[in-house]
Amino acid sequence: MYQKAVLFNDVDIAKKILISADPARHRHLGKQVAGFNKQLWQQKCRQFAFDGNYGKFTQDPTLKEALLQTAGKSLAEASPYDRVWGIGLSISNPKICDRSLWRGKNWAGEVLESVRVTI
Repeated sequence: MYQKAVLFNDVDIAKKILISADPARHRHLGKQVAGFNKQLWQQKCRQFAFDGNYGKFTQDPTLKEALLQTAGKSLAEASPYDRVWGIGLSISNPKICDRSLWRGKNWAGEVLESVRVTI
């Protein structure tokens, strides 16, 4: 959300995000970014997610090893409410085992898989 605020030159929201440690507040503030352009955001957001996750998994050996242990497996954000970053299904839904039945784009899973092959 910080990168979103920076992308759209919303300095006030960017500062508020930086001083907060609460992800729910970050999401709330991200919805308030002035000058938001959905098309531009969709062009940039996955790279921002990749960069953040790359930093996270390369700086912590335990997290890196956990991610590498998933090699050969599909990764998914099992959220019934998110059809962009997630698969649009809950973890308890039996359709989760069949990728063709996923209702979402799964950008979160794709980003993590990209990080996995890069590190």
